[in-house]
Amino acid sequence: MKILDPHLHLFDLQLGQYSWLKPENAPFGLDKAVINKSFSQQDLVVSEEHEIAGFVHIEAGFNNDTPKEEVDWLESVVTKPFKTVAFIDVTLPVIKFEQALNDLMSCQSVVGVRHILDDDAFEVLSLGQVKSNFAYLAKHNLSFDLQMPITDVLALNQLISILKHCPTLKIILNHAGWPPIADSPELLAKSDWYDALKQLAALPQCAVKCSGWEMIDREYDDLSVLSAVSPVSPVSTETYTWQSHVLNLCLEAFGQERVMLASNFPLCLFHSSYQDYWDNVINILNNMPLTETKKQALVFNNACSWYNLTI
Repeated sequence: MKILDPHLHLFDLQLGQYSWLKPENAPFGLDKAVINKSFSQQDLVVSEEHEIAGFVHIEAGFNNDTPKEEVDWLESVVTKPFKTVAFIDVTLPVIKFEQALNDLMSCQSVVGVRHILDDDAFEVLSLGQVKSNFAYLAKHNLSFDLQMPITDVLALNQLISILKHCPTLKIILNHAGWPPIADSPELLAKSDWYDALKQLAALPQCAVKCSGWEMIDREYDDLSVLSAVSPVSPVSTETYTWQSHVLNLCLEAFGQERVMLASNFPLCLFHSSYQDYWDNVINILNNMPLTETKKQALVFNNACSWYNLTI
């Protein structure tokens, strides 16, 4: 299987700041030492039957005061085909935002930006300049990687209002919008998360990346659900887990051209190796009623399209 990983992070702890990786800073966790080290493209090792043909690098806090430094570093060391989603502060005054974005656009690999919203989503999205800043992104055909809990109703409504006034801005939802752990697929399909997912999916400018499972539960592949009935089609009880059900619901909501499978490397190491991660993902796909073309779309073609990467 040819893979384009559309959500990963590389670190150089000798050059970058990465304040969030330091043990004295949030997020706190006993296992943060697992990823508190440098990672390069040479660490992207998969099984022989698969190939990492390229990737999309998502900003990782190299230096959020001057985010172009991270892009410059990547463009100096990466040899695989890749694109970058750089950090930008969307709360900046319009003139400063445009200056910061123009600086990033001087880099060949930049195709989008991210500002992690998470619990601050409503506060950030309510700022008057954010709508103008999003419009400037759309004007230059740059996407916005959205990381927030989509069950935040106030934030979601504010986002949808902005997007309806900016219909050409591409929004790529990170980590499936933080799906909840549910005791059964029926409960997950009736959850506030799935209602929110469908609201975003109703906007054709939105796509979703399925990744970050380890951020919700380190042992996510042990979360077998109680039913083998899928909205797409039946799946065997041996392989039917919470992870595969979330994927099924994303496919049902967004369709097979707006869903991407990603790793969140190196954070996926909280659960398993990079190789095991992709072996598990491909195994899930092989147990779904998908053609080889559709499987390839989920792990390669869709990411190429949404992130403007030609390989």
